[in-house]
Amino acid sequence: MKVERVKITDQEKMAIVKEIRMQVFVVEQNVPYEEDWDEEESENYIIYNDQDIPVGTMRWRDLGDIIKIERVSVLKEHRGRGYGEQLMRCALDDLKLITNKPITLHSQLLAIPLYERLGFEKYGEIFYEAEIPHYAMKLIDKHKKLKELINNALEEEDNNKAIKQLSNIIEVNPHLIEAYYARASLYLEKEETLEKAIADHTKIIELTPCDGFAYFFRAEIYAQNKATHKEAIADYNRAIELEPENADFYFCRAEFYSDNKEEEKAEADYLKAEELEAK
Repeated sequence: MKVERVKITDQEKMAIVKEIRMQVFVVEQNVPYEEDWDEEESENYIIYNDQDIPVGTMRWRDLGDIIKIERVSVLKEHRGRGYGEQLMRCALDDLKLITNKPITLHSQLLAIPLYERLGFEKYGEIFYEAEIPHYAMKLIDKHKKLKELINNALEEEDNNKAIKQLSNIIEVNPHLIEAYYARASLYLEKEETLEKAIADHTKIIELTPCDGFAYFFRAEIYAQNKATHKEAIADYNRAIELEPENADFYFCRAEFYSDNKEEEKAEADYLKAEELEAK
């Protein structure tokens, strides 16, 4: 499966978003069309199955004081395969990079367990939207204390002791990507533990497959070894595919091409980086 970010100005992709929402909300749930579809400014996503067929969508909107996730929908015949959860994880990964605002949503009753797994909690009383019962939910940062422990470990002067502390955190909280990033940064300090740093970044990619930075950081490690140059370029490419407006990614890939005497490709990436920087 793969998740694609969709600009609201992309009419072709937004037509796919509209069709999925029509099938789920209007046809299946009898939500009036005018209550589902609007022209509000939003960030939209489409998820595709392994046959590259679009099977789900969602969006989020910045309402000023809060971020509101909405219209999470997966076609009926494709439910139960993790598409909704993967959509949400990708959107949350994006949001963590760009905002500290509270993240909220309105959940139908059957979807509450999904959102609870992602760290949301119910608040307030049950209410109805389009005659369907909902609860308001908000994302709770349950890892605040753990992040403090991570920072404490990074301040530890003894590298081995710090790694042990982070490994203990990971053992208890195997989905805490901040701990993997921290431990990988310590592994990178010694050449003999580079493979362990790569392993941690591979785990981060497994947990956050839509995060371009996860691929970028692993590419930077692969680039240090001629034996893994093919892996490096694959990760640079994937990072840019996920974050096509990131000038730094193009610049670093250009540096990689230049170091490997691929001057034509390097020049193209340098120019693209300059173009993005000028925006």
